[in-house]
Amino acid sequence: REALGANHPNVIFTLNNIGEVYLHEEKYESAQGIFEEALYLERENLGPDHPNVAYQMHRVGHSLYKQGKYQKALETYRMLINVGTKLRADLILALASNLVSIGLKLLDEDEIDLALDVMIESFNVEKSIFRSGYHEMGLSLYRFITNAVNNIGVIYFLKGDTGKMMLAFREALRMSREIDAISDMDLGCSPREGLCIHFVGYSKAAAAA
Repeated sequence: REALGANHPNVIFTLNNIGEVYLHEEKYESAQGIFEEALYLERENLGPDHPNVAYQMHRVGHSLYKQGKYQKALETYRMLINVGTKLRADLILALASNLVSIGLKLLDEDEIDLALDVMIESFNVEKSIFRSGYHEMGLSLYRFITNAVNNIGVIYFLKGDTGKMMLAFREALRMSREIDAISDMDLGCSPREGLCIHFVGYSKAAAAA
């Protein structure tokens, strides 16, 4: 820092390495402080919409999540979603995965409505990857999207809304077929499509019960 100046990229790189060490040692609060310092420097150097700033925001959010500060982590992730730059697919998947984890934690705490909001956000984030042209991620993307939609369906089931539950499972079926088509997979009823058909059938039975 003394030799290069506080804003030098090598200083930020070193800060991130220190933060990752703290994460590995499960010193999550210390990691948060380091990542927040790196985030401030990245914003000063590159502006608020740079991809590096997005990665720093994700690191801060992840350290908050690991501390069990789910509301604060959620606020950080929501700011990240609104960053005006095209995020890399791996970052979007990591973000969506952490949103799902927060949603499940909220569900455990009987915060059903908030959990539903978070799951829907995760689903929208995942769909944005597909719409941004990352079609080569078809199989991995299917897994994330289908899990998100199924989680939404389960929450609607817990809320007693079998109509919306059925719509959620139908969307999972539609997305799996869409991904198959764009991936040029002429498999008839693929295993993942069959799984979605199973969920649609289950939701119909639940709605009729």
